[in-house]
Amino acid sequence: MGAHNGGGDWHKDVTPAPHGNNSDDGRWRNQRRRKLHKALKRQRVYQIKRSIYALKQGDLSIASYFAALKTKWEELDYHVNDDWHCGSDHALYWDKEWMDKTFIFLEGLRDEFEPIRSQILNCDEILGIEEVYARVESKEQRRQVIHIDSSQRSVLSGVVLLLVGGVLMCLSLVRVVMDTWLAYAPVKNNPEDAAKVPKGNPHHSATTGEMAIYRANSLILRKAGAHIEDPKLEVYNGQEVEVWPRVAWKPKWAITFADVKRKVRSCRISQRSTFVLKGPNIFIEDLFLDGALIVNSVEDAEGICRQPVCRQES
Repeated sequence: MGAHNGGGDWHKDVTPAPHGNNSDDGRWRNQRRRKLHKALKRQRVYQIKRSIYALKQGDLSIASYFAALKTKWEELDYHVNDDWHCGSDHALYWDKEWMDKTFIFLEGLRDEFEPIRSQILNCDEILGIEEVYARVESKEQRRQVIHIDSSQRSVLSGVVLLLVGGVLMCLSLVRVVMDTWLAYAPVKNNPEDAAKVPKGNPHHSATTGEMAIYRANSLILRKAGAHIEDPKLEVYNGQEVEVWPRVAWKPKWAITFADVKRKVRSCRISQRSTFVLKGPNIFIEDLFLDGALIVNSVEDAEGICRQPVCRQES
């Protein structure tokens, strides 16, 4: 078969029909169909690859840009289904494909992501495309914190003069003041002393500190799209506290809000529930929890919490 340049002249690869018996005609038709199929397949692969190389982030968010690339990569994988007879060659090929995806993703980013792009390319560790995406999206999330609406955050800036090696440098400082529920939970008092604090004043004990963790995790899940019931006022260790669903997870499950949002697809948790996540690759999808659920997975395992209703009466 001759070389194909991706244009509309694929019919030139098809040889004319031979004159002969029916079996010869049948073999020719089968050969013609195979050549037509291969030619059309080559043309489609060419078009997909061309669109992948042309795709840039532009005004898209990191998540939307990566999703667009993934859609095209999946379509390309569907059309490229080569048979491999040597396992090592197959592994080397996919390693190369994995690196190509990383380079394409990084190259299409806006210029503002040049620092994180250089950091990833200079990293000694070989990162998979999902890890590269997670790092870049985390960077985008941190950048957005600095540009929050001033009505919701108080941003204080100043200028510091610093003498470095005889050179006077001017540094601009930015301090972001976050909401209390996310950043502040003192635990300076023991439970006995905290119980003596007059009603209406903060207790600042280990009891309120633990409840603050549940509150923060519940609100993070809410912001990620989960439906979390409102808390109830209850008394623990002589202290009146807001009791949210007892939600906790290990850092391996999620470090940034981007991690939480990526792993929580649909979830409803009642106020009385306890939900614990231990493992890096646990995804929550279509879960209604009204009770206690502890999910513990090993490092390489991947699991999806996809239980329509998980209810315990006591």
